[in-house]
Amino acid sequence: MYDDSLAVDKQLVKISSNAYMNAMLHSTQKERKEPLDKLEELGLTMDSDCDEICETYLVEKKSKRKMQLPSNFDQGVMGLVFSPSNERFVIYSSYDGPDYNSYYFHRSEIVSYNLSNDTGLKAIHDELAHHLYNWSIEDLFWINENTVALKVYEGSRTTTGVEGGYKYFKLQLM
Repeated sequence: MYDDSLAVDKQLVKISSNAYMNAMLHSTQKERKEPLDKLEELGLTMDSDCDEICETYLVEKKSKRKMQLPSNFDQGVMGLVFSPSNERFVIYSSYDGPDYNSYYFHRSEIVSYNLSNDTGLKAIHDELAHHLYNWSIEDLFWINENTVALKVYEGSRTTTGVEGGYKYFKLQLM
């Protein structure tokens, strides 16, 4: 799956916190399906299994066949978000400290998928993995069919917040 992965730090376009919040407001005002509702339409559910390392699966309701969603991080997949048209979705995960290189090759990953008109796991087609080396993901949402907005940080996450504060970017997905 990761044969076609991209390092995308240099492709990030910085935006202001106001631009991020305005895009988020605009995004939530559109009629958009919640991830679990869209999965339900596809005949799928989401399941996870955590024993030291979390694994997340999409499961076909009828056949009980499973597809493991990729995550190179112990906490597993942090989120699944459908595009405005519901024809694509991304999953994302990250490590929450700047010492990621002691444990992992990159700090965050976003994996995008295309959906066909099928149902079940047949509807899901791998697209591309995008890796961030300098940023952990706090939040992600779609701005339009090809672009996501990211709330990220490069310091450590603690119980009181993130070291160095948040930065905001948009990223065009291939």
